[in-house]
This record gives sequence, structure tokens and C-alpha cells, in this order.
Amino acid sequence: MTETACPSRAKVKLSRRERECLSMAAQGKDDWTIGQLLGLSPQTVHSYFKRLMGRLGVRTRVQAVVWALDTGQIAFHDVRMARHPLSCSD
Repeated sequence: MTETACPSRAKVKLSRRERECLSMAAQGKDDWTIGQLLGLSPQTVHSYFKRLMGRLGVRTRVQAVVWALDTGQIAFHDVRMARHPLSCSD
């Protein structure tokens, strides 16, 4: 997904909430968890993603996250991977 492939995507600016939601999605968080952390309902989080994906012309959250990382809307160093609950402890 490059800016030259779809120039209109490069012009999309995200709100603070959309960036927060994308950063958390990049960490593997679901709508319910994102909503709890941001004080939003899961339906509101879902609506943010649905609207954003429509604006970007992408089908999945993964595509939206990749776009946000590629365009600098979210920074890779801000994406902290959550530990999987079934992972072995150190």
C-alpha cells in the first residue's frame, strides 16, 4: 500500500481518537478493550474503524494499520505489543 497507489489516501488526516484506536488495534486489542481504555462503547470504536476504513478504501483493520504506519499517522515505536495471556512468563 503506497501513496502512489492511491493518492487520495495520502491526504486523509486522522483525528486523535482514530490514531489512538489504530495504535491499539496494532497492539492486537479488540473493540471492547479499546473502548474500555478510551472510555468509549465498543460500538463507537467499531464505528470509528468502519468510517476510517471507508475513507481509506480498505477492507480490513490490518490494512488501515499498515497505511497509518506507512504514512506516519501512527509511529511504530508507539505500538507496544501486548503480551498474550497464554504466553510463557519470563
